[in-house]
Amino acid sequence: MEDFLNPISGATHTKRQISKIFNIDEKIVGKFFKDNDANFLHTYKDVRAFGKSLKEEQDKKVMLFTFNKGGVGKTTHTFNFSQNLALRGKRVLVWDFDRQANATEYFMSKEGRLSVADYFKNEDGLKLKDLVVDIDDSLSVVPSGEKMANLNLYLTERFHFSNGSFSENADLSKLDQFINEFKELSKDFDAVLIDSPPSFGLLHFLLFIVSDVVFNVTGVTSNDFEAIDDSVSLYVQAKEWNPKLDMKFLINCRDTVRNMDIHLEDVQELRAKIKSYGFSAFENIIPTSDIFFYSTRDGIPFWLVDINNYDEKFRNEVVQEITEILSTYSEVYSYTKKELKTKQAKRAELTGAF
Repeated sequence: MEDFLNPISGATHTKRQISKIFNIDEKIVGKFFKDNDANFLHTYKDVRAFGKSLKEEQDKKVMLFTFNKGGVGKTTHTFNFSQNLALRGKRVLVWDFDRQANATEYFMSKEGRLSVADYFKNEDGLKLKDLVVDIDDSLSVVPSGEKMANLNLYLTERFHFSNGSFSENADLSKLDQFINEFKELSKDFDAVLIDSPPSFGLLHFLLFIVSDVVFNVTGVTSNDFEAIDDSVSLYVQAKEWNPKLDMKFLINCRDTVRNMDIHLEDVQELRAKIKSYGFSAFENIIPTSDIFFYSTRDGIPFWLVDINNYDEKFRNEVVQEITEILSTYSEVYSYTKKELKTKQAKRAELTGAF
């Protein structure tokens, strides 16, 4: 190993070697190679810099699902992504910031639960860690509830927030406390996923600041096209506070797999707009009516839902891409569908959550 890392050895370094040195999944290393067959790292300095950049990417654990529009599948994706990670051995925390509390109700009753609204409105020393409810050994949730209904307005007025900035006399100590506690709590988990409400405001600004990557879940209507502008604008504002923030787009079509071709022209136009801003979208278009309907209705991950052979092939492609995306931010272990179903059944039996 010492010879390998010798800066004057003249050695080149393969993906497998880099993976072993820095204990990073080889697939993740491959994503950052300029050429899959190229061994372009020649010196110790090159290797260390490369390894550091990979570690920084792998440490991006906080994922925000958002969009300035309702009904696009933010909660559905939060649920499915969290299950994807939890059932593969990751320790996952789900935050529910949406007043509808749908993400919460996938896992538990929302009645009588403390939420982030209690944290901001309670001055008796309530901590963010006090809000966490453990579902099982792999999954925990910070629930939502009725008090979340006016939280955005409350925060905006309390902290004098307007057009992406605070007034000079605003006391931001509570916001600083929230950010610090959020980051500290996140250290206890391998992945942190956030479900957010549909209308942008100060709450979203805070969530952009504490996140590592923002997943914008968009449809293909005219309102979705307009909402992309809102996401980019908020991203630019938050970048000043969070320079390493990343952002991607997931495109949903409210239709079945068989009929999605009628939306292809709209999808291509949407992709072009996203690309014009310098961002990228998932390759697969996700049908929210077929696969995801059965998933959220039955409270199980969508890749475990029994569907016909046509949709099965498409669903597997979606799952593979989601897993690869998640692997960029957190190493994902592979299980067979049978193994995942067994793990899911055990969780349901133990928790009664589903």
